[in-house]
Amino acid sequence: MVVDGQQRLATTLLFLIALRDIEDDIIRKQQITDLYLKNKVTIYRFTVTAGTGRQIEKAPKKQRTSLPFFRGIRAAAVN
Repeated sequence: MVVDGQQRLATTLLFLIALRDIEDDIIRKQQITDLYLKNKVTIYRFTVTAGTGRQIEKAPKKQRTSLPFFRGIRAAAVN
């Protein structure tokens, strides 16, 4: 059976909610919510620069988005 993408996303979301709801451990419930349902994952960027050594910093949310990628696909489809 083949279903469209929107239905797959809805089914996956309902599955994740069900997994969270049957979990007994409060901490694990919160982890499932934060990681899969609310996207509260912190992403870090590691850079090495000459003379200063290593640096670890929190990556700005703006840099974590794939929006430019999808805009490029849409622009290519229009042209």
